[in-house]
Amino acid sequence: MEEDEVEGAAADGCAPSLRGGEEAAAAQEAARVFHPSCLRLYAPARSRALRGLVADLREQCTSKSNDGVALAAESMHAAMFGLSATMCFGDGVDAGLVRAMAATRRSSSGPSLFLGAGTEPPTAELQWIMANLVKHLDVQEAVRREIEAVVGVDADEVGEEDLGRMQYLNAVLMEALRLHPSVPTVVMPEDHVVLDGQRVTAGTIVQFPLERLGRDKTSWADPDEFQPERFLASGGGNGVSLVAVAGSAGEIRMMPFGAGRRMCPGMGVAMLHLGYFVANLVREFEWTEAEGDMAIDLEPHV
Repeated sequence: MEEDEVEGAAADGCAPSLRGGEEAAAAQEAARVFHPSCLRLYAPARSRALRGLVADLREQCTSKSNDGVALAAESMHAAMFGLSATMCFGDGVDAGLVRAMAATRRSSSGPSLFLGAGTEPPTAELQWIMANLVKHLDVQEAVRREIEAVVGVDADEVGEEDLGRMQYLNAVLMEALRLHPSVPTVVMPEDHVVLDGQRVTAGTIVQFPLERLGRDKTSWADPDEFQPERFLASGGGNGVSLVAVAGSAGEIRMMPFGAGRRMCPGMGVAMLHLGYFVANLVREFEWTEAEGDMAIDLEPHV
């Protein structure tokens, strides 16, 4: 596939074309853009973002000014932002112009649906995943062994087609999403309800911290521990669905992308990007923890 096929995809109707800002229309547009038939066309953009990220991290690791320490958070954000910008506007758009437009939109009418939602939550989740892999080197090594078993040592990268064969990698993603959902869910009751003796008026915006659900002691053994094995066939989380809804056969034990009709339409692309970047970053580098003030803190800060 040639890189200019991404521009062709935009012309053929696979690029976002939001008009008016209606929530329902935006969700339908997102579902269309994030359909697998469209996402495959952005494989060159994903590869380009990965190459830029890897090059940036290597440069930091070899820089004398950094003492061999790579500050990965900003590099990850830049890679994810660039990928989202390409998916929004196609190739050839000046990155500085896109950043200026995004900043203007945030200050005036809130973040762009695709630039904001396509960059901030997945970047935060990617950082949580890599932080846990740094803290749990045995898990990181298990992911690396699985990658080598699936793609070998000579492949250029872990591709989209390889991710479906990596059960342990998927378990790592699921466990990180359980412990560290990147956004809360918003509930707007249609009728007046009483919650813990407090009357909640219909239409009130209520934020529900999804982390509480994923760490519920009645649903999970050792809920505060990072144990990807729970999502393997022999684990207690096997069969937990990211799309479980009330009344379905599956119990809702975690919902990092929400649930029901208003669940995040970008779930598929988020899982694709997380799996793609995590697999390739683990393949390219051995991740270890910095010392002192730059040591990793896995406690959420509210």
